[in-house]
Amino acid sequence: RRVLFRSEQGGPASLSGATIYSLLEDARGSLWIGTGESGLAQISGETLRMFDRSNGFGAQAVYALAEGGGGAIWAGARNGLWRYEGGRWQQFTERDGLGNAFVRALTRGRDGSIWIGTNGGGVSHYVNGRLETIQAREPLANFVRAIYEDQDGNIWVGTSGGGLNLLRGRQLLALTTTAGLPDDVVYAIAEDRQGHFWMSSNRGVFRASRSELLAAAGTPGTRVAAVMFGVGDGMRSAECNGGFQPASTTARDGRIWFPTIRGVVAVDPSRASTRRPAPGVALESAAINRQSIDTRRSAEAPVGSGELTVRYTGLALGDPSRLQIGRAHV
Repeated sequence: RRVLFRSEQGGPASLSGATIYSLLEDARGSLWIGTGESGLAQISGETLRMFDRSNGFGAQAVYALAEGGGGAIWAGARNGLWRYEGGRWQQFTERDGLGNAFVRALTRGRDGSIWIGTNGGGVSHYVNGRLETIQAREPLANFVRAIYEDQDGNIWVGTSGGGLNLLRGRQLLALTTTAGLPDDVVYAIAEDRQGHFWMSSNRGVFRASRSELLAAAGTPGTRVAAVMFGVGDGMRSAECNGGFQPASTTARDGRIWFPTIRGVVAVDPSRASTRRPAPGVALESAAINRQSIDTRRSAEAPVGSGELTVRYTGLALGDPSRLQIGRAHV
């Protein structure tokens, strides 16, 4: 059944003109809506209720939402972490053990605990009534944008500039472009039925094998065979959106959806092809000992004639950003 919510400008409870940052459907079917300037809203049935300073909620912008054990609602804001339970709001800040008061990501663990991604303070964990914080050595890895718990209970952290991190014990193991990732920005992490991670970034959506990521984490020199999808694969823009949640969602049919600066995109992992034709090669010029050769005709040179120089380019008109040209000395 569909319900139409009409805007009522100036009404006591209205989302008219509000910027929507985050969404959550709780176990009771209520929809929680985090806004950029009007606090938090709850839609239950056909009733809209706003939470702001007048009823104990002291944040204007809400970047992330999660439901914890016992039905508590958690909200991440610029001024801390907020919990709604028993009809009352409670605020958590650095004084309570939070890594940073600016909360960008929230994820409920399988054990009912809450994982918190902060903007510069690393990852905090609310468990057994207290907050613990884990910070990375690399400063950019502490600017968290996504937290994902995989099927084996591993905690993965997407960052703004610090790549993808695996939490192992109390240490964050970074996987960056040096390990084969196409970008060091990871806005969202989703897992398909074939054991691959799909991650959004500023350069597109890329796929990597979870088993390869696990093997490479904490192992210097090991690279991951990641595949990037962008404009050449149908995206209107390769730049995705992040810093709010959810920054991706997986539909019942298995498709994964990501927001971009030019609309929403969906990928079907079961149909996504990583096999791409090799680009065409165009010979531009050739020379022996810096003396030009007419490349329109066949030419021969005996062994030991000197230095052979060949200039060429590749043709990848669909997505030139994928083209990589190397140099070789023979």
